[in-house]
Amino acid sequence: MKIVSAILLLSFDTLAKGQQDCNTRGKNGCTGKRTACKGHHGKNLKCRTKKSDCKVRGTKKIGRWGCDEPQKCLPDTNNNKWSQCSVECSANEEKFFVYSIDPSMIYPFVASYDASLAPPSKTKDLVGNTSQGLQLSITQGSTIITQAGGKPLTVTSPNTLEGGGFNVVSEDFCLGDGIWTVRQGAFAWGPSTHTGMGAYNATAGDLTLEDRSAPGAPINTVPVKPQSIVDFVKETFYRDVNDVDNSPKCKSDPSVQGACSIYSPFEIRWGIFPAEIRADAEAAAANGFLGLSFMRDNFSKGLAIGEVDYETEKVFIVPEKL
Repeated sequence: MKIVSAILLLSFDTLAKGQQDCNTRGKNGCTGKRTACKGHHGKNLKCRTKKSDCKVRGTKKIGRWGCDEPQKCLPDTNNNKWSQCSVECSANEEKFFVYSIDPSMIYPFVASYDASLAPPSKTKDLVGNTSQGLQLSITQGSTIITQAGGKPLTVTSPNTLEGGGFNVVSEDFCLGDGIWTVRQGAFAWGPSTHTGMGAYNATAGDLTLEDRSAPGAPINTVPVKPQSIVDFVKETFYRDVNDVDNSPKCKSDPSVQGACSIYSPFEIRWGIFPAEIRADAEAAAANGFLGLSFMRDNFSKGLAIGEVDYETEKVFIVPEKL
């Protein structure tokens, strides 16, 4: 069984960083820069972010609540006052976005409950920095896509809970017919930077918990450490990060634990998805920890899903519009 640890759903209901609620105009109930509680005549109030959410009509629709070029504030199917900044593709193109995750955010998340809980000194500098030096690119001829809406396609380094968080949804971009080359660079960390650390191995097979904890284990397979954090999560949220699926095999002989799914904090994962499921992606991302399951849940819909040291050619044909 291929290790898919970080994208598996952990049912920690209280770990979910839920979508922010608000009930009065202004900042009440909303956090983050450029965010405010906005709606229409006191209804449909939501925490909205400038240059991401936008006004189709009304005051300040061009400046404060407008969009940065080349994005536009296009009305939704119900022609609501509020919409989201988005690119406008030509008739022979389709919209896509990238969903990426940073499971290392488990460490600052737990620390927000108990500041004494910290990652091992050997790997603490990886927390929020697993994407260092990585850049996803989508190329066809002279067209090279590495950004969308002026922002990178994936999680950036350094990352924080208040910044990208567990999940990042890129802005939309357009792809036309033809062959697209999708590339992701090599992991920046390994034996040359951290003694005793194994190189990233995206094709690692089943490993027992003992193997994953051994010196030199592939960095993307190591479990959450130290044990005090594992214990804290068990005691506080009644879940085991070293047994995501609550499998009986994980509670028996360690020699059979290769079939167990664990949470690997330094795994890289990203996927390219059609814009038609963007709303689902944003809802998942707003759920913080629980949003890590989005790519597993939508695997069949992805144009490409990968980790590091990745290169492949994808043939895309724009669906015929009725």
